[in-house]
Parts: sequence; structure tokens; C-alpha cells
Amino acid sequence: MICAALSLAVLLNVAPDAHAQEREYWVESMHVDVTVDADGSLDVTERLTFAFRGSFNGIYRDIPWRYRTPWGLNYELRFSPLAVLGEDGTSLEHEAGRRGDDYRFKVWVPEAQDAERTVTLRYRVERGLRFFDAGDEGFESPRDELYWNVTGDRWDVPIRRATARIRLPEQVRDGLTVRAFAGAYGSTEGGVRIDQSTPGEAVFMAEGQLDPGSGMTVVVGWPAGVVHRPTKADAARDLFRDNWPLFIPFIVFGLMFTAHRRWGRDIAVNRSVAVEYEPPGGYRPAELGTLIDEKVDLRDIVATVIDLGVRGYLRIEETTESGWLSDSTTTRLIKLNEPENDPLRDYERTILDGLFESGDDVALDDLETEFYSHVATVKESLYSGLTEAGLFRGRPDRVRLFWMLGALPVGIAMGVLAAALESLAFVVALPFTVICIMWFGWYMPSRTRAGRVAYLQLKGFEEFLARTDGERMRALDLPETTFEKYLPYAMAFGVASHWATAFAGLVTEPPQWYSGNRGVFDTLAFTHHMQGLNSRMGTALVSQPRSSSGSSGFSGGGGFSGGGFGGGGGGAF
Repeated sequence: MICAALSLAVLLNVAPDAHAQEREYWVESMHVDVTVDADGSLDVTERLTFAFRGSFNGIYRDIPWRYRTPWGLNYELRFSPLAVLGEDGTSLEHEAGRRGDDYRFKVWVPEAQDAERTVTLRYRVERGLRFFDAGDEGFESPRDELYWNVTGDRWDVPIRRATARIRLPEQVRDGLTVRAFAGAYGSTEGGVRIDQSTPGEAVFMAEGQLDPGSGMTVVVGWPAGVVHRPTKADAARDLFRDNWPLFIPFIVFGLMFTAHRRWGRDIAVNRSVAVEYEPPGGYRPAELGTLIDEKVDLRDIVATVIDLGVRGYLRIEETTESGWLSDSTTTRLIKLNEPENDPLRDYERTILDGLFESGDDVALDDLETEFYSHVATVKESLYSGLTEAGLFRGRPDRVRLFWMLGALPVGIAMGVLAAALESLAFVVALPFTVICIMWFGWYMPSRTRAGRVAYLQLKGFEEFLARTDGERMRALDLPETTFEKYLPYAMAFGVASHWATAFAGLVTEPPQWYSGNRGVFDTLAFTHHMQGLNSRMGTALVSQPRSSSGSSGFSGGGGFSGGGFGGGGGGAF
């Protein structure tokens, strides 16, 4: 009894495994009809006969819908399922839709047990053709082409008989060219019989069984002019539709444009530019230089040094010595007693103290690698002072930094998505998106109402400095000291040469804050010299110490089994 029970248990455990080992299937035959319509779409009918050994629920058929162009962008086919029929012509229960890069038909097949069952799939495909102009791929005239992987090469079971028929529009009668390949992906072998006895049609039959991982691919070409070709507008639309991340820069541009209109524009005032004969609001050259372009430039700092000389805080002395090959000039800054009733502003105090940190008499060359550490404090003071004075809606440097840093997580997120989705479209869109944010962000600082008024006034003052000529200067009867008083402003605005020209012949003595071997004083020559000095001074003030440390299926044998559109595979469940 015990032995009998053990034997029964063994049989019960072994029987299901034996049954499972007997469960198998293969594709007895696969016939595909492809009709090329004049509008460029394809009507495809696949008739698949499966042989089942054991019990199955149904079959599935996968057809790629997303491809990669030679440039790495997406190219997508548009699938429209039309019918899924059994061998008696009745509709079968099924699901159809995208699954990853494949379009899957999943079909429940009645009585799929130890029998042969036939399933017919009908579907429509858009964008399944390829179009070549004269000269492309060696073609002498424009050609259209269907390059279609009929069976797919991702079957795990053999396809014992594979056939296909390609039908073209009635107008296609001459100039038809055909090729076919059978075998594993990449195979360039023939192995396919081709029948072109019927005009406008081509019939293909694989000469033998297609083993697992093998497939049949056909290429049919014909003269252009019969099938509708997509226009450039169609191609551009489809490019963005297939690669939707390319829309991101345009969306970001719209959002940043809207943000700039909301926060990056000055508050409007009912005022226009009128000529002003003195600096608005008593602002210093560096302050107006910062207000005009919303950033602290090096020339704003250098103009402050000249302005401190004009106001009596320092003197610039130059001495020239003759040498064997060239003359050498030494520039020194001499600190003077601070004038009464002229308090320094924070950034001016920083500049003055930084210049004379090592003593009251310093050579310009000695400031190299020394003064640069004060530049950040000067900028901080200028930005804060003008913002606290109510001229900016937000500190310009911080507003720019906010948007520059804001572009960083956007770029990182797009980079992560590009890697995760293996999408070149994200890679292409990434730099344009980041640049868009940073470009708008750079121009995002804006002025308040008071700042806008001061800006219009300083533009009027700039107009005076840049456009008033000598005759007008004589008519205004301005004192000679006006030249040197406003010279730092002209330097900050970049109009010093014109300002000097306007005073030619009106000023004959050099300013008291400057001494040098310059000969007869001339305002234009002096200003040019000062601009050269400013260049050297600017270099010295910011110098830091060195650190210690797709081709056609007919071209050049380029066609192969598994190429073109279509393909995929299938199976049973």
C-alpha cells in the first residue's frame, strides 16, 4: 500500500511537467498583403496560421512603431487597427496599442489546443514610405520606396512558409524595382523568389523555412509622382511630433518671455528723455554707470578712482624715463587729506582704503594682485546701495544669480530624462532650453518707478556729454572745471573722447589732481592718455595672484534582412 501511494504521488507530480513539456507552437504560414495607397499610407493584412501542441489562450504580434534616424532622433509610424478576424471571418477578442517601441496586437484565439488556427490582422500605417530626390543614394531621378520587414525577425519559433504581395497604385506600371532578403537581422542573402508577372504588383516567397530570429524583408521602388509626398511643413510638423522634447525650448521661451514682461521691465513712467546738464540726483559716476546697464563694470570702478582725484582725495603722478629701447612710465597714486563736507559712500571708502592699504604713496604696479580682493565688496556695496535707494526692484546681481541657478535643475532634469529615455531630442533641446533661461535671466533685473525716472535723466545727461560740441560749450559759458568734473562720468558712459573734443581750446591747464610730462595741455590728448591709463589701472585693480596648480534598400548593397520599416515578431500565450 505504501509503495502504491508513493508511486501515485510520483505520477501526479511528474504528469503536469510532462504535459508542460509537450506544450509548443510554431507558425505554419504567414502571408502579408501590403497595398500602397496614393495618399502615402499602407493598408496591411497579415494572415497567420499557428500550429498549437498543447493548450494556449491566444497569440500576440509585435510591430515596431518607433525608429531612430541616422541622427538619433525618433521617427514614428502611425498605426490604426482595422480588424482582427478568425478563420471564419468573425471578429476576435483582442487588445491593440503601443507597448514600448512596439505596437502589439494581443488576440484571444478560441480552441487553441492541439490544432491549427488562423488569425487575420488588418491595420493601416502612415509614414511607412521613404522618398528620395534625384542624386540621393545614387538615384538619377526622384524615387519612392517601400522598405518593409514583412515577417519580423524576433520570433522565437520557426515560420515554415512566408509569402508577401505588394500592390501599388494603378498609375505605377513601369520602372518598378524590387529586392528581397531572408535570414537573420543584417543578412544580405537572397533566398526569396520574386514574381512580377502582374503589372504594379510584386509577390515574394521565402525559399525555405525561416528559423527563429530570422525574417523576410522586401524593397519595392518606383518613380516619384504617383504617391503623395510630405511637404517640408509636414516633415517639420512630424519631426516635432515624433520628438516632442524639441518643443521644450519654445515653451520655455514663451514662459521666460512672459516672465520678463512681468518682472524684467522697468515700471513705466510718463516721461521722455530731455537733455540734462548735470548728473541726476547727485549720483556718482559708478552709480550712474551701474544704473544705466544694471551691472557694475570695471570702468565704473576706475571712473570712481578718477572722480576721487577730481574731488581732492588723491593725485595721480606719472614720470617717464628714457631707456635704450623704449621709454618707461611709472604711475603713482598719492593720497591727500580728505576734503571737508564731502562724505564718502561705502563703496568709495572701500576703493580709497584698498588703494592705500600699504601707505599713502603707492605705485600702480604694486596694486597688482593686491586690490582685487576689494572688488567683490565694491560691487556688493553698489548693488545694495542703489537697491536700498529704491532704484531697482531687486538687487541686479541676485536677480541674475536666481535665474542662472534656476537653469541648473532644469538642465539636470533634462539630462536625466535624456539618459533614461535614450532620447536625442532631450539632448538637442537641453542647451537651447538652458541658454533661453539664462539669456532672459541676464536681462531680468529692472528698475522701480524712481529708478526709471533717474535712468531717463541720466540718459539726458549722457546726451549732453556725448553730443554737445565746442560751439555749444562756448554758448553755455561753463567754467573750465566742468571738463574735469564730468570727465569721470564721460568715462563711465564710454563717451570721453567726444567730451574732450567739445572742450578743445577751452581748457589750457591740466587738472590739479594730475601731474606728468605731457608738454602743452590738450583735452583730447589728455583724455586719450587717461583712457590708456584707465586700461592699465583696470588691469592692475583686478589682477589676481597665480594659482599653484537612412540609406535606400537599393543603394550600394546597403539593404538587408530586418532593415526598413515593419518587422517585430510575435508569440503565443
